[in-house]
Amino acid sequence: MFQEYNSYTADDHATWERLYSQQLDALRERGHPSHGAGLEAFGISDRIPELTRLNERLRAAVGWTVEPVTGQVPGEVFSELLRSRRLPTTVHIRSGTELKHSKVPDMFHDIFGHAPLLSIAAYREFLERFGEISGRLLHDKAASARLGNGFKWTIEYGLISEDGVRAYGAGLMSSAGELDHALGAGVPKPPFDPRAAVDTPHTPAVYQRQYFVIGGFAELGEHLEHMARHAQAPAKGGRR
Repeated sequence: MFQEYNSYTADDHATWERLYSQQLDALRERGHPSHGAGLEAFGISDRIPELTRLNERLRAAVGWTVEPVTGQVPGEVFSELLRSRRLPTTVHIRSGTELKHSKVPDMFHDIFGHAPLLSIAAYREFLERFGEISGRLLHDKAASARLGNGFKWTIEYGLISEDGVRAYGAGLMSSAGELDHALGAGVPKPPFDPRAAVDTPHTPAVYQRQYFVIGGFAELGEHLEHMARHAQAPAKGGRR
């Protein structure tokens, strides 16, 4: 899969620019500050990035690259990409009618949401280790699905309690609508519990009923090892 940069339309470029401006404003007080630092370090701006150039900066800075893919990739491909330090990214841009929330991941979600946090060593280590563990569990569909739940409640929709409760999960960083929802006063935000995380399914394409809060990025590695152990144990029932 390749990024055909010249195929992006004027509407695509306008949508990216609007999303970038919107999310910078939305995250100023509610997103983890490492995200903004990563945007700057990797040269991610209000222009649709050329992935070959982005990869030059990522490789030089942290030893990772992004890998263009078409839609959601199979579990074995996803695992292999992560353990080989490649972050999968779609190359299409969401519709301009989905500025607040996209029902499916798009390039803005993958690049704006995920890539900046590759600047954090613990985040990178979590992804690489997740690729290793998830690859070994592919033969066990139940365990694989439960570990996938944990991935959703960390890397995709995670909150972190540093300088107040802030977002770091890509699904929140790239969605003004779900960011507002997740940080709203009426939405439960319990401390991260590895067993509860793997036992709590994520419902696609809708705002969730609760989100989990880690204390800091340094916790991610230990949480992953506990999630892997619980994913292979009998389920205790999820919390919704």
